[in-house]
Amino acid sequence: MRGRPSLSPISAPPYDRKVRNPRRIAVLGSTGSIGRQALDVIRQLPDRFEVVALAAGRNADLLAEQVAEFRPMYVTAEAESPLLADAVAATGAKYLPVEEMAVAPEVDIPLVGTAGAAGLMPTLNALKAGRPVAIANKEVLVMAGHLVRRAMKSGGGQLRPVDSEHSAIWQCLWGKKVTRSAGSSSQRAAALSAITTGGSSPRSPLNRHLTTPRGRWERRSPWIPRP
Repeated sequence: MRGRPSLSPISAPPYDRKVRNPRRIAVLGSTGSIGRQALDVIRQLPDRFEVVALAAGRNADLLAEQVAEFRPMYVTAEAESPLLADAVAATGAKYLPVEEMAVAPEVDIPLVGTAGAAGLMPTLNALKAGRPVAIANKEVLVMAGHLVRRAMKSGGGQLRPVDSEHSAIWQCLWGKKVTRSAGSSSQRAAALSAITTGGSSPRSPLNRHLTTPRGRWERRSPWIPRP
């Protein structure tokens, strides 16, 4: 049952880019904050999304409830419980390691909401197989950004940020162009500055955030805004 990642990527068949609704989703980290919110969205849009795989850490009882509700094809967890065993038996789900879930033929988009290094191999495997990856795991990019870029280049997969500022910036830049002035030709944005929402002054007025020099925030806040 345990879904610990392997130490090397696994091979997978090429991703079929002719994806049709509903999108088939593997929710990795389904019992965490990101995973629970993702499942809330999927509940509201059953004609657009279908859960085909669920992976969790040690909250096996909550995972059991999710398995009973969404009836996924694949399940994995770091812990065991009688409730989970019963739910898996009742739904006919199969246990599959998390790094293999991301490239299972039935999965269109893996959502990586796991914490820490657990999200690395699923992300690399999916990108190398040409899959889009909905990623909320910042640690993967911090510790292995160069490997992620390499996997994207070799396999053609795409990252789709789904967490906080990263998703906001991605949505601003996705397919958009900016115009310098009326009548001028449009061009792609060269930079985008974002002010983080936490740090030492999370309740400061917006106009203060917009007018405060960046250097002052760098001295005061543990989160450093960058262009």
